[in-house]
Amino acid sequence: MTMSGQQSRTAWAVRAWRWLPMLSLLVAMTTQLGLGQSATRIGDATHAAESSAAANLRSTRLNVIISDGMLGTLSRNDAIAAVTTWADYIGKEYGFSIRSSVRPTSSTREVRQMLERDEADVLLLEVSEYFELEERRMVAPLVLDLLSGTDDPRTSYIVVVHPESAANSLADLQQSRLLLYPKLQSGTAVAWLTMELVDQSLAEMTQHFAGVQRVNRPQDCVLPVYFKKGDACLVDEHSFQLLGEMNAQLKRLRVIARSAPLLDRVTSTPIKPHRYRADLVKAIVELSQSTHGKQLLTVFRSAGHALAEDKHLRTSREFWRRYRALQSSKGKQGGA
Repeated sequence: MTMSGQQSRTAWAVRAWRWLPMLSLLVAMTTQLGLGQSATRIGDATHAAESSAAANLRSTRLNVIISDGMLGTLSRNDAIAAVTTWADYIGKEYGFSIRSSVRPTSSTREVRQMLERDEADVLLLEVSEYFELEERRMVAPLVLDLLSGTDDPRTSYIVVVHPESAANSLADLQQSRLLLYPKLQSGTAVAWLTMELVDQSLAEMTQHFAGVQRVNRPQDCVLPVYFKKGDACLVDEHSFQLLGEMNAQLKRLRVIARSAPLLDRVTSTPIKPHRYRADLVKAIVELSQSTHGKQLLTVFRSAGHALAEDKHLRTSREFWRRYRALQSSKGKQGGA
């Protein structure tokens, strides 16, 4: 099954799901009133029930900003549809009348402007963008995406080689061919390798390796190394472990470099949080407890969410602080 097929079925299921509350209401009313009663009376009762329910709903705005770095290979339109459905889900399940909007963006500067104009309520950001805005005291963490089979949202990045390779370190991979799988197309993989080469006093990536090829799937990174079609692979350890569970032979590949556990994305709110922040957190965390919620999570390749705790943010925060300092230093040297 391809990702596009999965998304199509998810979209169909989501569209069908939106009608379930109304269908359930009509079935219940038909049973109560009897099949012989007129459609007019059913319509009147339905209108009265809807009016009563609407009167008890909490009206709120929910403007969701989603970074292109959060999408991976997912299209903007599919992401907008998924987030819009999520907002509808919150309304139905948690008693809100939500005026929602979804706005994708590829610019941190644009996100800052929307925050300054009070146009954002929830932000789905790539981790580097989140920490840049956090340093400006503009956002606060809300939840973190979990990885399947674990309660830790972080994963390490690793460089693996064939078991027969003579390479035992990054230095040994000079003028080798590197395959690169950046999880969710985030910048974490490249940033870590950049820092690792600097820390080991090695040349920059484009000079150290004979070639670097990005791929969109972890198997397209790992399998060529196993079959000696590539010299080394940079992949997140969680994806590598999942591939090893499907094919035990892949576990023979050797890890010659490993990062600290790092995050790839953060869901956040403006520093002045949404008035119903606690309800939003509850709604997001409980997504994985329903079939419909799991379908939405699948679109974003997430296994669920956990509260954003500092113990999970701390290592990534320090890493990105060092990385930005390195880039700033390079910029000053280049301008000198």
